[in-house]
Amino acid sequence: TAPQRMTAGDGATYNVFAVPVESPIHGPRSMVTEPADSLASPYGWHDIDGNPGPELTITRGNNVHAYLDTDADNISDGGEPDGGPDLLFDFTYHDTLEPADMQDAATVQLFYMSNIMHDLAYSYGMNEPAGAFQQNNYGNGGIGGDPVNAEAQDGGGTNNANFSTPPDGSSGRMQMFLWNASSGENVLTVAEPADIAGLYAARPGAFGGPIPVDTPLVGEVALVNDGSNQPTLGCNELVNGDEIAGKIAMIDRGSCEFGRKSLNAENAGAIAVIVCNFEDALVTMGAGAVGDQVTIPVVFMRRSDCEKLKVYVGNGLLVQLQAPTQSGPTQLDGDFDNGIIAHEYGHGISNRLTGGPSNTGCLFNDEQMGEGWSDFFSLITTVKPGDTGELPRGIGNYATSRGPDGGGIRRFPYSTDFAVNSQVYDDIIGSGAPHPVGEVWAAVLWDLYWKFVEVYGWDPDLYHGTGGNNMAIQLVFDGMKMQPCQPGFLDGRDAILKADTALYDGAHGCLIWEVFARRGFGWSADQGSSDDRNDHRQAFDLRPECIKELKVEKEVTDFITAGQPIDVTLRVFNHKEEAATNVVLTDEIPEGASFVAGSASAPVVVNGDLLVFELGDLDPGTALTITYQLATDPTRFSIQQFFDDVENGDANFDFEPLEGSTIWEIADLIPHSGSFHWYIPDEDGVENDQTLFFVSPFTITGDNPAFRFYHRYDTKIGFHGGFVEISVDGGPWETLPADKFIRGGYRGKIGFQTFAIPFLDAFWGNSNGYIASYIDLSEYVGHQVNLRFRFGTDDNSPGDEVGLGWLIDDVELMELFVYNGQACVTSDQGDQACTTAPARGTIVESDLMSAAVERLPDVEVALAPNPAHDFLNVRLASERETPVELRLMTLEGKVLLQEQRRVFGQDFFQIPVAQYPAGFYLFEVRTDDGVWMEKVVVQ
Repeated sequence: TAPQRMTAGDGATYNVFAVPVESPIHGPRSMVTEPADSLASPYGWHDIDGNPGPELTITRGNNVHAYLDTDADNISDGGEPDGGPDLLFDFTYHDTLEPADMQDAATVQLFYMSNIMHDLAYSYGMNEPAGAFQQNNYGNGGIGGDPVNAEAQDGGGTNNANFSTPPDGSSGRMQMFLWNASSGENVLTVAEPADIAGLYAARPGAFGGPIPVDTPLVGEVALVNDGSNQPTLGCNELVNGDEIAGKIAMIDRGSCEFGRKSLNAENAGAIAVIVCNFEDALVTMGAGAVGDQVTIPVVFMRRSDCEKLKVYVGNGLLVQLQAPTQSGPTQLDGDFDNGIIAHEYGHGISNRLTGGPSNTGCLFNDEQMGEGWSDFFSLITTVKPGDTGELPRGIGNYATSRGPDGGGIRRFPYSTDFAVNSQVYDDIIGSGAPHPVGEVWAAVLWDLYWKFVEVYGWDPDLYHGTGGNNMAIQLVFDGMKMQPCQPGFLDGRDAILKADTALYDGAHGCLIWEVFARRGFGWSADQGSSDDRNDHRQAFDLRPECIKELKVEKEVTDFITAGQPIDVTLRVFNHKEEAATNVVLTDEIPEGASFVAGSASAPVVVNGDLLVFELGDLDPGTALTITYQLATDPTRFSIQQFFDDVENGDANFDFEPLEGSTIWEIADLIPHSGSFHWYIPDEDGVENDQTLFFVSPFTITGDNPAFRFYHRYDTKIGFHGGFVEISVDGGPWETLPADKFIRGGYRGKIGFQTFAIPFLDAFWGNSNGYIASYIDLSEYVGHQVNLRFRFGTDDNSPGDEVGLGWLIDDVELMELFVYNGQACVTSDQGDQACTTAPARGTIVESDLMSAAVERLPDVEVALAPNPAHDFLNVRLASERETPVELRLMTLEGKVLLQEQRRVFGQDFFQIPVAQYPAGFYLFEVRTDDGVWMEKVVVQ
């Protein structure tokens, strides 16, 4: 209503407004006062005579000024929407109209949603002292004069939006652009069979023929076969052209360019192509070198959808491709996408809450989560009753014509279901900034939201509700306030945990750890530098206290030479909520080792091969550490079966270029031992794919065969690197899985474009010197195996930080010998937990076991021939009568022959070996003075 002029007790004259508005923050506001010499009011403007000025009835209020800025000059175009005396902002909207025909509606919508975001942020703590965007702060602290300038249909760009955040006291600016209308991915329909019929998301490529509009392209689907060991990749000329001709070819993504695959299918007679992703994401396919020659339609589908279709390939699967008729507008207006508005306003929230409202430069580090918080705000403000966490949710669906259930503009839709969104901490490595980094943070916050909903329910009152959704949102807001400037992901996690302590006395700590650990932000995760998205280490373990059990951990010296002692550390924890009584800890003494008397840090009883520690009663939260030492047998060691220190040239190796010209070479840059090593350099802007392999395969024998190599790597992070491949019995080369590494495993996933192999683990980044990698070959016993090292670089990864490359030295095949006993803890309550030391425990260095190694001062031993076929000739010689024990054993220690002899002078005899399978054996001679051992090969 019109204001009344009133004089207050201080003699000042005020305009008193009766405002017919209820604020979700402040409640009903029936009266607002402003000094009469000021025109400001929280919801509009009046002149001092009480007449509504033009700005009373337009989209300008205390929190937001929304206006058109089609000429991109950062000021209003004028003619702002007029709600009239009744403040009725009812303007034309229809989804068939062009944005230019709905400018008033767009501006009102932008004004409305921006105010919603102000009120949301205010209700969760972004008040005046915290940097709320307000013209008038009503004496509540902070600095006023900074409502958001929200620019509708801004002419400064397309297909995007942005928000700039100055410090408190200066207005933030939101610029909302128009988006080019698109038919999106609604081009593929399964016609038959009926049980999977319907519309599927399929994104047309950036090459190939057009999707027909008037008459659909209909065809049966057939899988390609290019004759390789991965036939459905379609990278070679197809060998099943008779099955492809006249049909829609289905091809799997990987190993070669999209254009090459599509052209091979077209040359085989296909009428269209479906390329299936190896993950549940849609990408836009580039043409590559030959894609411009493709004339048939090419579309791209998610893995999950393709899997549904593949079941029916060859069994009546009929598909049609047809682009929707373009009857709607040529452009869409981001001002009508509430999720985008929420996202952009969210930048103002995160920038002012992190580091404080006057320090808005805290989110410019490399591992920052600004885009993630903004996506989270988009998600939480568009939840409807009945929604669930599993439901896929996109960002920007309206602006990109993808419908409410579309995948949005992110790589994956958001969902708590890992089958829909499986992103984890490592997925930020090598990714573009900032959105792919933010996606992972938003994914874990979305999990947090729904985990709290699961426990405490969902409240539809977004502002004042008490449900789990409100609790999660509050934690996120308070976490932003508590985290440091330039936070990384683990800083953000820890700030949310601190917020839970402040708000709820830490009652939800383990729930929060569970959520974060699920996506790689676990207890053992290491953030590294918050200014480097590539240097962290993900982990999926919970904080130990969250597992309410009696526990034991074991650590040992990880590597020794035969005869060296082993230091053992045992840790016992009572993480239960009640005491554990009569706790007993036992640890097994492994074969070949013995307890060093007096070395234990706690009373111990030696009971055969068990050490027994009686620990008594342990209260909740108790942690005990016990140490002791083992002595080891100087005659027990890993047995070397093959060794190459690269000092004798390339006799044992060969190399093959798969792509590029920079090959493996023997160099003397930084050897692990001796003077030489194998080397391939890291290069920027060059496609290179090179392999280094053994000339002859190995026959794998024994119980614990392993391959060890020493190497150092220094490459472009996340994009350039190497991995190991294996060929079994002359078969194709296959990637050696990460779980085959006993120690020194792969660093993580490498960019797809480097090798065009999906989800590939590799060595990349900086190993910081030589490391030893051990590969478990026990699965291949009885088979012939070859191994090769494969290194690649690509020509289009971001950044130019290349390193030295990959250096490999001292490669070895061995029968691994380890010490690793089992430790167990028990209590009267029935608790029992057992463990062994990680990574196989203590590995004993290998020994060459050559006759040149003298261990018998009074007996000479000679064997011939070696390798042996029918007989092994043995010569023993001694200048004094000496008793000896002879044993022929398998590498696993099984004794095949054992006898006692007395040697004086020379003793010649033969051992028949034709009865034994081909492979490696040990011949051992023992005297009172020592032991002599040599490896014997039976052919």
